[in-house]
Amino acid sequence: MLLTDCFQTAYVTRDLDRTVELMKTRYGIEDFLLIDPEIDVLTPEGMRHSRCRAAMGWADDKHMFEIIQPLPGATVDIYSEYLPDDDSPRFHHIAVRTFDWEQTHRQVRAEGWSIAVEHHMPEGLNFMYVDCRATLGHYVEYIWATPEMWAFTGGK
Repeated sequence: MLLTDCFQTAYVTRDLDRTVELMKTRYGIEDFLLIDPEIDVLTPEGMRHSRCRAAMGWADDKHMFEIIQPLPGATVDIYSEYLPDDDSPRFHHIAVRTFDWEQTHRQVRAEGWSIAVEHHMPEGLNFMYVDCRATLGHYVEYIWATPEMWAFTGGK
């Protein structure tokens, strides 16, 4: 359920710059949007702080690769718990684009799935990480964005 419109594969790493360079030279993903989000997110334990560096690069018009480097000071360990011992990238989640946020939220709740992290940006982007580790071995992120925010990420 709810795996259609998958557009992203995401990795975590201890060294964002090294992994971005790897994606460029080894896998041909040329342009990355670099961001440094520092936000408060809703978790089952209440509001927590998230701090990371992130890079988003499109392999084509349909599939994005995201690289995330968690930073010290974060109180959310959704990323850091997946980090390998070295600087290599490790798979973390896929992301699915949703065009109806409320319906997706209802479906996730109806399935009884746990939402590990949720955030609503006033600029026009909502996301939630659903814990699918028991069945898929990883998280699934659901993203809703206004057309302007989608274009900002490089989406077509």
